[in-house]
Amino acid sequence: MQSAKRILMVRPANFGFNAQTAVSNSFQKEDEIENAQQLALKEFDAFVSQLHHANIDVHVAQDSTVPSKPDAIFPNNWFSVHESGDVFIYPMLTENRREEVRLDVLSHVLDESHRMTDLRNDFSEILEGTGSLVLDRQNKIAYACLSERTSLNMFLHWCSRMEYSPVYFSAINAGVPIYHTNVLMTITTDFVIVCLECISNKQEQMALKESLIKSGRRILEISIQQMNHFCGNALEVLNMQGEKYFVCSRTALNNFTEDQLNTIGSSCKFIVADIPTIESIGGGSARCMLAEIF
Repeated sequence: MQSAKRILMVRPANFGFNAQTAVSNSFQKEDEIENAQQLALKEFDAFVSQLHHANIDVHVAQDSTVPSKPDAIFPNNWFSVHESGDVFIYPMLTENRREEVRLDVLSHVLDESHRMTDLRNDFSEILEGTGSLVLDRQNKIAYACLSERTSLNMFLHWCSRMEYSPVYFSAINAGVPIYHTNVLMTITTDFVIVCLECISNKQEQMALKESLIKSGRRILEISIQQMNHFCGNALEVLNMQGEKYFVCSRTALNNFTEDQLNTIGSSCKFIVADIPTIESIGGGSARCMLAEIF
């Protein structure tokens, strides 16, 4: 199965601009938005309500107030869960994001069949969960955009442990390395959305495209402009009846072409989150807020 039927989300206690992560995340904006925490909570709760309305199994964990964790709303970076029963805890780049790891939260969504591996022993090697890893679960292929948040050695180590074939590349946006793979691509059951033009190395670009073609999925190429409006930061999820939903933000929806929307809509129903505060200050969109539980 490519997509999960259960999702974990973290309701933030101290959402705000994270100066530590802004060094490598060009999507963050230090906007002076009054009541950013309250606005983020409103956007978060409305998003959860939409997921519940679609009969998607969502477990909402409450962020702890101390220590302050401005990015706790993006839990997919510190852990991942897989159909094999494997669970990974990841070493993240910045100190304040390392505080997000909550084993007590995981205890509510995991059971005896899950096997946990903690990859945090060496902070010199960074891998930030399904921000760094975009997975073709059906074909056991892992894609990674290398950056200071995605170490090649750690990526290859993960692929070896999980017996996934690795495909890696570098990508640039306005002269700056793209910090996470899930900014520029997402894989669903039937199609893949990818920004190929941000990969300047033609050999890497061709290798990525050929791998995606071999998967049998339809490829929807997005532009850098669309990527900058979070068109790549989306996720397919299943509801409790097994129906497929394409979850994206209003910003992303408004920047897809009509043909792209028709292709997506022929495969999935839409859930559209209005999260402008979260996107602007946090630099992450709908996909980053969803951690899959298999």
